Amino acid sequence: MKQVELPQFDFDHWAELARDDPAVFEQLRQLTLDLAILKRSRRNRERLQGLQWRIDRLREQSRTPMAACVNLSNMMWDTFEKLNETYHNPELSRRSEAPRNPPLPLYRPNPDRD
Repeated sequence: MKQVELPQFDFDHWAELARDDPAVFEQLRQLTLDLAILKRSRRNRERLQGLQWRIDRLREQSRTPMAACVNLSNMMWDTFEKLNETYHNPELSRRSEAPRNPPLPLYRPNPDRD
């Protein structure tokens, strides 16, 4: 895979773009995130795509940009607290790695049909 270099981050440019043309800002934001994620290994890429999906949903559900910021900060601190707990109590982490409930089927079998 060809190495893709991201340009140096210019906060003033991004702030001006967000203020003057929010639609273009959003397109470039998404493209920049996609490129950054694509540069990672497959395993990390899948995890980052999942994380970005959670971030995007949280942003959509927030009433204001400030609420989104606070909600994202809370999400970050929750993750940090779990990481810190795992670091200080690794035996708790191993117990939580027990198999979870099996996934639910996408359809409900009809017992009357064979």
